[in-house]
Amino acid sequence: AIRDFSPESTCSSSADPNKPDASPCIFVVGFTGEDGSSLRADTWRMDFDLDYENSVRGGITPFKPAHDAFACCPASELNCCSFIDPILRVFCDDWAGIVDGCTATGSWPCRYTQSNGTSILDLQAGEDRSIFG
Repeated sequence: AIRDFSPESTCSSSADPNKPDASPCIFVVGFTGEDGSSLRADTWRMDFDLDYENSVRGGITPFKPAHDAFACCPASELNCCSFIDPILRVFCDDWAGIVDGCTATGSWPCRYTQSNGTSILDLQAGEDRSIFG
């Protein structure tokens, strides 16, 4: 689950969610490793895909989060502070019961590569392990 904003992101958990932010949204993600250990990725970025289903003919094709676990999240990184509920301080990957129709529980499948026992080199949402050799 997303736990906080990375220091590289200009938004922080205490920032004003109504203030536009042009920086990339970089998050700290906490997750459980294959051996049950608690792991953390400090510089994770959400992937976005083109949203052809909601595009307007002759218009601009919008974006959407690439993984279903982030369906309640904003469709772009234009305002990083919009990824967190400003009152509850809960991130959009865990808005079930907070936002009507949202089923995101903060638990989403991921794959990762690890170095030196604790350092996470890459974290990707989803279950396809084919990208890791």
